[in-house]
Amino acid sequence: MNTATTKPLPKPRDSIRLPRDGWLNVYETSIGAWEDMPDDSMRGRDATEAQLRCVMRGVLSRLRSRGWKITHDPQVAKNHPITASRYYVGEKGELKFKANASGRTCEFEFHQEINTENRHGGAYDYNKFTRMMPRHLRIRCIVEMAAVLQKLLEYGYDRPTWHTGPSLAWDLLLHLENRIKKTPLERFNNQWCFKTRNALQPRFERDETGWPTPKEYWHCGHPSKDRYGVLLKPGDEVYYRNRKGRLLRGRAYPDMNDGWLVESAVGIDHLQRKAIFRCERPDLEPRRLVPGQLERLHKEAEKALKTKDYNRLEALARTIERIRTRSN
Repeated sequence: MNTATTKPLPKPRDSIRLPRDGWLNVYETSIGAWEDMPDDSMRGRDATEAQLRCVMRGVLSRLRSRGWKITHDPQVAKNHPITASRYYVGEKGELKFKANASGRTCEFEFHQEINTENRHGGAYDYNKFTRMMPRHLRIRCIVEMAAVLQKLLEYGYDRPTWHTGPSLAWDLLLHLENRIKKTPLERFNNQWCFKTRNALQPRFERDETGWPTPKEYWHCGHPSKDRYGVLLKPGDEVYYRNRKGRLLRGRAYPDMNDGWLVESAVGIDHLQRKAIFRCERPDLEPRRLVPGQLERLHKEAEKALKTKDYNRLEALARTIERIRTRSN
């Protein structure tokens, strides 16, 4: 057995400078922390990599306290022993992960070895989250990803940049993001300001409130209007529907690329302007719109017509008409 695989996991050093200057990326089952190099010198690159290795060891210690068995990557230790201290693997039941820190990034990626396609193992498969079956394995993966994100946020990283991912993971990880207590303007500045080692340098022309002026956030020079063509201004009260179709109320603030930040009781959502609208009578709006509900009801009506179940057909017709009226 290679001795590198049985060597105790190093404890994180106390030299991690807080807060960190980098940012986080989340894609499917992968979480990456990125940082800019302080300068082009070899000393600067070495310092950045050393700090990221400390961050990685801190996250690994958090995972180890949660019951993970963590060792150096045996393949790296065997073939490239000089870099073994940068690569780790972990196992907790059927769930596994790989971690590494190199250059200006450290990364944690979860996978499984039950339902694999690549002959080299699940770590090299596409659609890692989709392949996690049964369902409890997916939920366990989300919980462990949230633990990794929470530790990285404790180190002071900015909110993650979210990429397209499975809806279940997306919902739970967005819930974690909304636990970061920041105002909409702070969220905007974290995303769109130039980041230096000590401060954020604002971009775009700003007004007295700190938000960009209309000409900066208007898309292609056209005024920002909601779904029904009403002009949007920062702080307006608007309504929108979340991913599950539920009606929510919040205040809208401008974002770039034709988007808006809407602060509601459940947190801050990033929405396109066509997804938000004014509503004088929210009591007349359906509390929830189920995606594909009309199509499903139409199919049920066709079945009722074929079986000559006219009572059911009449009830379905009333339901369809009510949904169509409220939707319009």
